[in-house]
Amino acid sequence: MRNKHNGIRKTRSTQTRVPELGYYLVITEAKETEKNYFNGLKDSLPEDIKSKITIKTIVSDTKSLKYKAERIQAEEAGYKQVWVVFDRDQNDSFDLLIKYVESLGASAGWSNPCFEIWMHAYFGKMPNNQTSKKCCEDFSKTFKNKTKKEYEKNDEHIYKNLVSFGNESEAISLAESKLKEARRKTNAPSEMCPATTVYQLVKEIRGKCK
Repeated sequence: MRNKHNGIRKTRSTQTRVPELGYYLVITEAKETEKNYFNGLKDSLPEDIKSKITIKTIVSDTKSLKYKAERIQAEEAGYKQVWVVFDRDQNDSFDLLIKYVESLGASAGWSNPCFEIWMHAYFGKMPNNQTSKKCCEDFSKTFKNKTKKEYEKNDEHIYKNLVSFGNESEAISLAESKLKEARRKTNAPSEMCPATTVYQLVKEIRGKCK
């Protein structure tokens, strides 16, 4: 099993050249929000960095996440840093899915209760919402208040709006603090709410830009 954050082995001659700063493969649930967010993150990278790093997003339905993560890890182990991004939402096997993804050597970018809790952090808040419905409702209100725009899950400019009207550095700090706080109370991600590990991926990519 490879270290999911460090080093890239270069033993397979059949593989194409890996970008200098790494190849990130993000597998998300079948939702436009996450896909548009990561596409926006990729497009926001400085031009001199874009040639040195690759961020590719693959959309998968929730039931296929395990299979797709396993297949990609088996085929691309050591060449791509694989992140599987998903929500607690109605996922009864949330904790088991996290353990399974990590057992493959991939990284689990989970959010509890949903991805919107991470985006809410851009505006300096991570409300204690226990359901995805309430989380989305609160985020929609904050988003409209900050941007004067309606929040749409299929918004192709969601990332641009977040960094234009919010603060990514503060979002990372807030999410990191919330996760540490939650881990002092429990070891089960399904009970860590509000919390997310998506900030770790964003922080890593942004760090390479420096």
